[in-house]
Parts: sequence; structure tokens; C-alpha cells
Amino acid sequence: MRWQAKYNWYLLDMSLFTAFNVLMIYLLHRSNTLFWPIDRLSLFVLGLAAWRGANMIANEEITKSVRAPFVDVVEKNGKSVEQPKPYGWRGAVGSLIYCSSCTGVWVAAILVYSHAFFPVTVSIIALILTLSACERFFTVIFDVLKKRT
Repeated sequence: MRWQAKYNWYLLDMSLFTAFNVLMIYLLHRSNTLFWPIDRLSLFVLGLAAWRGANMIANEEITKSVRAPFVDVVEKNGKSVEQPKPYGWRGAVGSLIYCSSCTGVWVAAILVYSHAFFPVTVSIIALILTLSACERFFTVIFDVLKKRT
């Protein structure tokens, strides 16, 4: 995977992300909801929801069909493994999808702007994702405790 083969597509992604943010801030400003109160608990819930959403997109079996156009399946050590395409816009998107941090920025932006426009609906979705994140944490903790005993 050559960085140069995807460089221009990464620049396009950053430009689209910036344009998306400018548009959303403009729309929020026009609707007078630019600043809304958000308490620590809501910030925590939205943060865990963003993490879980990004993790689901980047790693989970359920989102394999979302990743499929942007990856090639290759054999590694006798296992079929998804790998981002080596070039072009599909390769760039594939690399970004597999980066939980990169995907997390988009998921966080969508959650924040959606929360501004549709607070009740997004709060329910965020709570579901947060509970799913808690389940993941508890599973890891219990697995570690099982190995110790």
C-alpha cells in the first residue's frame, strides 16, 4: 500500500469533512441551536457511543457488507482477511474505514450534529451504543478475571 496512491483521496476526505462541518455549523447557526447545554453525563454517553459506533464500522462482522466495496479478501496464515484496496478512492476509503480513530471522527461529528437537531432520538441511539460499549468492556474484564483464576 503506497501512501502516494491514496494521498489525493485523503486530501479530498479532509476537504469533505471540513465542508460538512462548515455546512452543519451554518445550519445550526440559522436554526439558533448552535449552542445547546450538554452535561458531563451526556458527553460521556455520546463519547462511548462514538467509540462503539466507530468500532462497529471498523471491526464488526455485521458491517462487513459496508466495508466490502473498499477491501480485498486475502489469505494470511490460512485465514481469509480483509485488507483495504491498494489504490484509488476505494483504497483510501478502505484505509479510513479500518482506522477506528478516523471513522470515530466522522461518527462523532454525525452524533453531535444529529444531537443538536434531534436530541431525543439521538439520545436513545447513543444510549443503546453506550450500553453496547459497556457490555464490551465488561466482557474484556471478565475474560481477564477468568484467566487469572
